[in-house]
Amino acid sequence: MAISRTSMAAMLAVGLLVAGSMSSCKKTDETVSLDYSTKKTSADKLLSEIATSSATMKADHQKWMSDLDAQAAKPKADTARANALKQEIRKMDEDLAKVAALEDSARMYENAPTDNADKLKTANDRLGVNFDDLSSKWKTLVDENGRLQGDIQTFLAADAGKAMKADSGKVTTVKTTGEKHVSTDGKKTTTTTTTTTTTTPPNTHETQQHTPGLPRHSAGTTTK
Repeated sequence: MAISRTSMAAMLAVGLLVAGSMSSCKKTDETVSLDYSTKKTSADKLLSEIATSSATMKADHQKWMSDLDAQAAKPKADTARANALKQEIRKMDEDLAKVAALEDSARMYENAPTDNADKLKTANDRLGVNFDDLSSKWKTLVDENGRLQGDIQTFLAADAGKAMKADSGKVTTVKTTGEKHVSTDGKKTTTTTTTTTTTTPPNTHETQQHTPGLPRHSAGTTTK
């Protein structure tokens, strides 16, 4: 059966549309694939940074806890403030665990199947959302960790200063005595003994007690 010129033209037009559509889809797939590859590179870099920094944070947190425990055990220490700072450290450790969960999600979409256009688009979209969420929460955590470190250092320095001030009123007296001895060979030897005594001076503002049986003296009065 002969095919009319009109039918041939229509078929050609359909073929061109299909070819154009396939070419457009191919270009779209290439764009999504390139975007996905870029996001994976950024995610890998962020995950590596978090792995290194979070290990350092955890070690710092353990040291801060020990420092706060030691400071709280000292006389006249501000234990309430020390406990509040320790609670902030615990909260930050909980936030680190939440960040770890986001890391797992990012890795999952980095390795998601992309064997067709729909799967590629889904993986690319989900990786983008998870990466943005992870990046935001990690930045907030880093900022909070730096603030907390400053607060702890300020507290430890201030509380240590109060303890030093409390000790500043104490007077230390060092007494050294020497004894001479004569040995059997006629040579003199000296034995030195050093005694260190720390005392707290009395409060000079305390009211002096009157001793019964002794006359009281007041300003401007002469006792005969």
